[in-house]
Amino acid sequence: MGWLVKWRLISRPPWVKGCPLPATMCQIDHADGWADGGPTDLANLGPACQFHNRDRYRRPERYQRHRTGKDRWTYTYLSHTDRARVSSVIKGP
Repeated sequence: MGWLVKWRLISRPPWVKGCPLPATMCQIDHADGWADGGPTDLANLGPACQFHNRDRYRRPERYQRHRTGKDRWTYTYLSHTDRARVSSVIKGP
């Protein structure tokens, strides 16, 4: 990956809202998992700290994905209460 591509990725804020680490201390992560066929291109890559990078794949139900631009994503870490509310909305009454 060229230096310009890396600079563009680390100049973005971390994907998970509220994460205290700056993007310069984060890993480059795939929005759509590489193992699941997600492409390795700028539209699918962004900074995530090591904890959120691993946790998002191990416990995807804890995260809600939001499109914030043409090729940008953010994630909201859902509390236990938020997860129950989202689950009930998806399943219905």
